[in-house]
Parts: sequence; structure tokens; C-alpha cells
Amino acid sequence: MPIWSVDLKPRDDARLEALLAGEGVGRNVTLVVGDSQRGDLPEIGSFDLLFVDGDHSYEGCLGDLERFVPRLAPHGQIVLHDCRAESDVQRAVLDFARDTPLEVVRSPHVPRRHWLTPYGSMAHFVKPAHRLPALSSVRPRLVAAAVGVLSLLFFLAAILPEELGDKPYTVF
Repeated sequence: MPIWSVDLKPRDDARLEALLAGEGVGRNVTLVVGDSQRGDLPEIGSFDLLFVDGDHSYEGCLGDLERFVPRLAPHGQIVLHDCRAESDVQRAVLDFARDTPLEVVRSPHVPRRHWLTPYGSMAHFVKPAHRLPALSSVRPRLVAAAVGVLSLLFFLAAILPEELGDKPYTVF
């Protein structure tokens, strides 16, 4: 299953690729240098998981959702980071979800003290095929793949800032 990572100004993709290779993962990861808000990005086709953690402005988050959710496969997973109370991300997610048929897996109503929750500041939706399916109808393999990809993303978010010389931080 291919994974595309879109970054406007990557700091050190060669080092990231070396870290992934050193862990024996990432052969299916394509690092795309580009702006998720502009340009065609023709290398990105249909996909099963959309993880949004880029531009944290209202317009940026809403733009990513409007641009990429239509490419998301039916029953595809949408996971958003930093969807906490009173944030621009939360406002964009709530506005988008109000006008788009999505099944809520993890509510976007994340409290301000999100670090005290078991899921941090994450919101999670499923894109229906034509109508809202029951959560039990979501394919287990797809959910397992989404969990695997999220685990990889959390691993990268936890080690990369320190590996690349940024100040360390926790994922949540």
C-alpha cells in the first residue's frame, strides 16, 4: 500500500529516508515536495487513509480536507491531529464535517486539556461509500492498516524532531 507524505519545505528527506531504511520500513513511502494547497500533485492517486497534520490555520486545514477527501476511497479513514477545543483545526473540521457525510469514529470535540485523554488531540472519521455504513462494516484489514500507518507516523513524530536537531516534544 503506497504512502505519500507531502511537505512544503522538507528539512532533510535524505536523512528521513535513511532512518526509515534503518528501521526496515518505508519502502512504500514517497516523499512529495509540494504544497498541499496548490499544484496538481498527480503522483497522488486514490488512497485509504488521510492523515492531516499540516497547515494549522482554518483555511489550510479546510483546504486539505476539501482537496483530499474526494480522493479518499470509500470506507477510507480520515485522521486529524491537533483538533483540540477552540483551535482553527477544530473549527475547520467541524465545518467540513457538518457539510460532508462522514461517520465519526473519534469525536472532533476534543477538550482543551487533550493530553489527559487516551487519544490526545486526534479526531477520526470514516468516509462512507454512498450512505453511512455501520462502524462494524468497516473492513478489519483497512482498520489494521490505518492503525499500522498511524503507529509509523507517531513513531516518526516522536523521533524525528530530536533526530533532526529540533527540540524534542511528545506526540500528544
